Amino acid sequence: MTELTETMAQLRDYVEHASVHRPDISSWTVGDHVEHVLIVSGGFAVALVSGRAVPSPTDSADDKKVRMQAYSKHRVLDTGSIPRGSVTAPPAGQPKGGLDADALYALTEKTSARLARAANVPETALAHHPLLGELTRDEVFRFLDVHARHHMAIMDDILS
Repeated sequence: MTELTETMAQLRDYVEHASVHRPDISSWTVGDHVEHVLIVSGGFAVALVSGRAVPSPTDSADDKKVRMQAYSKHRVLDTGSIPRGSVTAPPAGQPKGGLDADALYALTEKTSARLARAANVPETALAHHPLLGELTRDEVFRFLDVHARHHMAIMDDILS
């Protein structure tokens, strides 16, 4: 959680540039990227706090889908990177857009509080990612750090 806490603090630095847009790099503004990261992070924190536990070994979905999720999960978590343009955010993770700095700062605080609560759940708590499958608490925190850094790199390119 420590790395994620630092990453979330760094994310605040982008808020002052929320309106900057470079369509040649991304269809989203800097603020949209910040909002997206906060929506995803807050959503996973809420999912962890909801109290799901590790499923029993008899719980299984389509074997091919499970293998693909395992491959994707380890690729993202082990390499610490997400290839650009490889995934489109699902509707729940899409930014609404147009949030001003005050709204983004407020969302940052709300998300940080949710993540702090999620840090106290058992490490066996689960959250589901549509492409990576089931993630434990620590895997969620690792994913959220990788995900935030992915978007911060895009924002750096927008601002360069």
